Amino acid sequence: ARADALLLQPDYLARAAAWLVVDHKEADEGSAQTAGALAARTAAAEPHNVICATVEAGRSWPRTDAHGQGGADFSLGAARLFERLAAHYGPPIRPLLLPTALSLSAAGARRDSLAVGFELLGGVLRAAGSWPRDDERRLHEELSGGGFGAALRACPVESVGTAQSFLRFASASRDPRRLSWLAATLLAGLQSAAAANETSLSHATALRFVAPLLAELRWRGPQLAEATLSRGSTAAAVTAGARQVREEVGALLALSMQAASPPPPG
Repeated sequence: ARADALLLQPDYLARAAAWLVVDHKEADEGSAQTAGALAARTAAAEPHNVICATVEAGRSWPRTDAHGQGGADFSLGAARLFERLAAHYGPPIRPLLLPTALSLSAAGARRDSLAVGFELLGGVLRAAGSWPRDDERRLHEELSGGGFGAALRACPVESVGTAQSFLRFASASRDPRRLSWLAATLLAGLQSAAAANETSLSHATALRFVAPLLAELRWRGPQLAEATLSRGSTAAAVTAGARQVREEVGALLALSMQAASPPPPG
């Protein structure tokens, strides 16, 4: 009961997330100074990291081929920890975790803050799959209207891989119908980047955010593949002047072909 009261305090989880941001920063600094050995020993000694490692143990995610997507900053253990918390306490924990997650992943946030924000969002989104459908839908609506899409579009290049890991984690082994809001958000970002004639980097980044869903859904995501390829902006990007845009379109084409393949037998 005392632990429940502590974890459900409005500011406690925010402070815990702030310490995880510090952990990410110190790991980066330690890695730069000692090739990661000292940072790894220090991280392993922290109690919450021991808990995260225990939660992570025995998990085989990701089960699908990475296809070059993902970033080293995303901590699976931390994301699993938030997932367990949100699954255990259910919808009442949403107003405690969601503002912190959106604040840490907001446009202009630093790399370490973005990593923890994405870990938090990934954990909550996965846990929401076990909530009542109305509560899960309310979470999606709050994210859609809370600047989530804008934060992804403003994601700095050094955090794109972390965002991809978050998107893969959030969509792994999920019913595609429960990811329709996320697919719509990513496709809207792709359309916006193309229509606004943004930089080639912004366009390539928007393409890279669609790829994780296709990689995770595979044969269960033909509708997403069709929606992606049927957009005029995607077809135009095949002959774009920027090489990085053409490469990302090529990756989407390959993943779309995989999605169009028949499901495995059995």
